[in-house]
Amino acid sequence: MVKIDGGYVLTPRKIMENELWVKKPALWLKIWNYIIMKVNHKDNKYFKRGTNLFLWKNVNADIPDLTQDIWGHCIKFLKQAEQIATQKAERGIVITALNYEIYQNPKNYKSGAQSGAQSGTEGEQKRNRSGTINKNDKNDNNTISENNLTIKSKVKDKEVFNTEGYFNKIWGRYPNNDGRKSAIRHYLLSVKTKEAWDNINKALDNYLKSERVKKGFIKNGSTWFNNWQDWIEYKDKISTGGEAVQKVEAETIIYPEITEEQRLENIKRAKELYTGKKFDR
Repeated sequence: MVKIDGGYVLTPRKIMENELWVKKPALWLKIWNYIIMKVNHKDNKYFKRGTNLFLWKNVNADIPDLTQDIWGHCIKFLKQAEQIATQKAERGIVITALNYEIYQNPKNYKSGAQSGAQSGTEGEQKRNRSGTINKNDKNDNNTISENNLTIKSKVKDKEVFNTEGYFNKIWGRYPNNDGRKSAIRHYLLSVKTKEAWDNINKALDNYLKSERVKKGFIKNGSTWFNNWQDWIEYKDKISTGGEAVQKVEAETIIYPEITEEQRLENIKRAKELYTGKKFDR
């Protein structure tokens, strides 16, 4: 049996329907594949699964025919298409493939008669499921609908939290309803257990009580649901003093200024949501 070094990534046939395939230059598709191959296939001490730091000198060494201008335009397009999220770093850019957990999980693909095409022998499928790149919790047995939003569980006698219904419960408590499409995607990927459900509610409680929210500066829903874990132990971070100041300063830089009217409206909405009063929209 031949074993191929270097691991693997999954490429769905649906990519042929993507604008990246249909309308954009071939080099852009090469960039997208490069990103998918270079992000982490599992968490490490620096970055989570689906995320990694990209330095231009390394990118250019791997793709010699690529210019910084083309790289920048492609990254901008992928962000607008909500295929990646980025964060500036001191020496490069941190890129997260937003749908990595969905598309790099063999369990999420129909096979055989379901798809109308054979996807390999049963033995090959088993090897795919046990591959080093796409390991999932053995207790999870989920299928994802076409729009990647509604997840139905086949696990009996077990409450499932990564559903649109549970998302709507916590979304109704969040004071800024911009970015729902991305927010629900982040939620479905990160809240799969009772512990995670409890943690995201605790994180939201801490966020609503924070000085930043009290002053009316509230993140878009898509941003907060992508980083909600940062707020689980927010009280402990406050107690360290300097770290809290740095966090506030960083957020002030990242999130743009708002009008005084918007700020006051945000304050009112946050207070009403946290105290349990119904906000009249």
